Amino acid sequence: MLPRRHFLSAFSAALAASSLPQRPAHAAADAPRPAFKNPVVTRFTIGDIEAFSISDGFLRFPAPRKIMHPETQRDAMEAALQEEGEAVDFMPSYINTLVLRWEKEVAVIDPGFGPKFRPKFGWLFDVLPELDIRPEQVTAGFLSHAHIDHIGGFVTEGKPTFPNAALHVLQSELDFWFTPEPDFSESLRDPKELPGLIKGNREKFDLLKPQTQALRGSESLWGGRVTVEPAPGHTAGHAIFRISSKGESVLHIADLAHHPVLMLRNPNWFVGLDHHPKAAVATRKQVFAQAAEQHTRIFGFHLSWPGLGRIAKLADGFRWIPERALWG
Repeated sequence: MLPRRHFLSAFSAALAASSLPQRPAHAAADAPRPAFKNPVVTRFTIGDIEAFSISDGFLRFPAPRKIMHPETQRDAMEAALQEEGEAVDFMPSYINTLVLRWEKEVAVIDPGFGPKFRPKFGWLFDVLPELDIRPEQVTAGFLSHAHIDHIGGFVTEGKPTFPNAALHVLQSELDFWFTPEPDFSESLRDPKELPGLIKGNREKFDLLKPQTQALRGSESLWGGRVTVEPAPGHTAGHAIFRISSKGESVLHIADLAHHPVLMLRNPNWFVGLDHHPKAAVATRKQVFAQAAEQHTRIFGFHLSWPGLGRIAKLADGFRWIPERALWG
């Protein structure tokens, strides 16, 4: 939620506008319209942690028939989408950044594309000032994996965006990108985009090296409030994050799911962006089964904003149950 002064100003303006004479429809249609941008934020708590789900933007992936696999299952995928009333001509993918605040600590998990991509993306950096958070106040950064919509926000104009933040990332993710020839032999990504992807990630990690604290396995940090758990498949060092405080917890599943139907209805379905599809499927099945059994509260980086919900077990797969957005 935005500070009270902003809410009152907006409310007063709306009240005043309601008393003004209405312009003719043709006049409104003729007026030039500015580019529309609508950063959004929702606040919730995890024990004594103040948490914010912030939309960094919205992606339209190609139609599932083009980007989802196995190809032999694409008819079944479309049937599942139609059953749920979902689009079949594109695949919506949200960019949900999670910000945590506790006492003097501020943590950012996967800060999206970064401010240089505004106004289409990079909304996180429009919202942080409204939360009274300056980049230099961020004390911890967590990176699930090095794809641009996750790592981009950690670097701005060739410098670390959060200069005082320790960056936590799995060593296996760093090892993958810095091996002489990263292995994409299992991936269905377009080979033409790989050289630029590798070069860009190496440059970012080099800039962030003084702040990087590499983790070699599951490890609890920040006084036990954040546990980094290896969840390989989407990338070699893909990680998820368990946030816990005072008996409450949320599991940030990063890129285990890019869609609330396709990646859950049948966990054997996978997106062409996965580096290691078989490992991604195995990880997804294990994490989703445990989350469904334990009724774990979930935060999905790519699921419908604000990305909060739970996973329920179906006969042969799973179902996403989103939380309602509440005010007050």
